[in-house]
Amino acid sequence: MRRKRPLDRSTEILSDSPLIVIASEDTHAVRQYFDFFRSTRIQFRVLPTDEGKSAPHHVLARLDEYRREFEIGERDELWLVSDCDHWIRRQLVLR
Repeated sequence: MRRKRPLDRSTEILSDSPLIVIASEDTHAVRQYFDFFRSTRIQFRVLPTDEGKSAPHHVLARLDEYRREFEIGERDELWLVSDCDHWIRRQLVLR
């Protein structure tokens, strides 16, 4: 059974506010950026990048895991943030 979506109740978020879940390859910058947004109409949740697992397939796996673990509402969104130039160049070098 999935758990209810985790809203931060200390910020007086409205219960019907959409939740935006963000997974990124970056460890700190995305969280710092979205921490600046304060709203009672929307809440951002940035998933941590652990143990250097920043390749796009790891980032997508974190979003998939979150989706399986928590209830996602109709208005909730899952975002994947990645530096495309970095990964495209890296793929070209590896080939």
